[in-house]
Formats: sequence, structure tokens, C-alpha cells
Amino acid sequence: MIDKSGFHFTYDGENSKSHKLVVTGVDDYALPQKKVITYDIDGRDGSLLYDTKAFENRLVKIQVKLIANSKEEFNAYAEDIVRWLQDDVDFKPLILSDNPNYYFMASCINKIEISRTLITVGTATLIFECKPYKFYCIGDEPRELSEGKTLIVNPSPYISHPLIKFVGNASFIIKVGDQDPVQFEGLVGTEDRPAILDTDLMDAYRYLESGSVKNLNRFMISGYWEDLWLPKDSTDVEIIKVNGTIESITIDARWRKL
Repeated sequence: MIDKSGFHFTYDGENSKSHKLVVTGVDDYALPQKKVITYDIDGRDGSLLYDTKAFENRLVKIQVKLIANSKEEFNAYAEDIVRWLQDDVDFKPLILSDNPNYYFMASCINKIEISRTLITVGTATLIFECKPYKFYCIGDEPRELSEGKTLIVNPSPYISHPLIKFVGNASFIIKVGDQDPVQFEGLVGTEDRPAILDTDLMDAYRYLESGSVKNLNRFMISGYWEDLWLPKDSTDVEIIKVNGTIESITIDARWRKL
């Protein structure tokens, strides 16, 4: 546990300072564990190992102190902290103030226990379950892809799984470097409700006016999601229109590192 006195964190766009929390310690340097499957064979010593080339989620633990002016205020802030961190269970951006160029996708799913040391002072350890990679903040800046080739440079030594948004009504092909082309036929998206190609979830969808989600995977007629992943170093991303109208295609690279 590294002393982080005076530091703060932002979760889901809200800063810990606004919730009267003082950060006293952070444990965020433990690397995620690799996902390895072991096989036991009767009559054979030891086990066989299979490397899945993936990682388990990682934990980020933040020690905090809550300081209030009265018992009533303490109780109100304690309830507010639980609402803030656990109102709904989902992965949301977690940014530590001493490393503002990166964020974790985190969820505070563990029970929050605030131990009161005085009437208006309490301490707690907040445990965030995070996806194994940290993400570059610059990787969330959308970049427009025009027809033809666009050079994209990966600042990380790891492959990224980008988020692509399409506006228009067209059939088109996306080709990333030397990887196999991926073709979409008759895909439709609007400015306020674009077609979303999430290469991490391996899912194509669009939010409707009703708030429901329309699955668009049937419009992907050839290729694999892995062929849309951005490799290490630099690569060309090529857009080839087959027919129809392409108003815009944007890509959030979602660069990442361990």
C-alpha cells in the first residue's frame, strides 16, 4: 500500500473530494493474473498448462477517510458515498489523480464498510474490481475515418479493441492493415443514434428512440471481429464503400496497457 495523502480519484465523472473523502492510501500496482487452464491426466505427474492469452480482472484498493462536521452530516455523506459507488453495477471510468493520463474500467461491487473512529470521522477501504488493462485517456478521442486509408499509430505495445461508430446508409468494407477485410451490408445509423461496432464486446448494435437496443450483427456479412482490432505499432485502416451513403465513420481506439 503506497501512501497517497492529499491525492484524490474520480469515478463515473464524480470526484472523491466532493464526497468529503480524503485518500490515505492506494494499492493499484498489482498486475492482473493470467488466465491459465490446468489439465490433470491420470497416471501423469503434475499438470498441463494452457495459456488463454488473456488476463483476470484486477483489484484497485483505495483507503479513505470521511470527515464531517456533525453526526447527521456524517450519516448523510456515508449514504451518499454508497449511492455514488453502487447505485448501479457496471464498469465505469476510475481515474487516480497521480496518473491522470490513464483510467481503469472499474466497478465497486464489494460491501462498503465505514468504520467510525470518532463521531464525525470514519475510515474505509474501497475495493474496485477493474478490467485487466488500463486505458489511455487519449484513446477515447474519436477520430474520423475517411474513404481510403487512414494511418493510425498505436502508442501502446498491446493490441486494442476499438469502438467504431457509423452514420449513413451503406454497404462497406473495413480493412485493418494486413488483416482480413470485414464487410457490412445495408448498415444504417443516424447522427443521434449511430450504428455502434464494439470490437471488444464483439457486438454491433444501435440505441433506438424508445431506449431499447437493436442488434445489428446480421449486417456483418463477412469477416471476424478480431480483424478489426488495432495491432501494435502503426497500421492503415481502409474504408471501401460498396454502395450507399457514408456520412461519417469514427473510431475510438481505446489504447490500453497493463
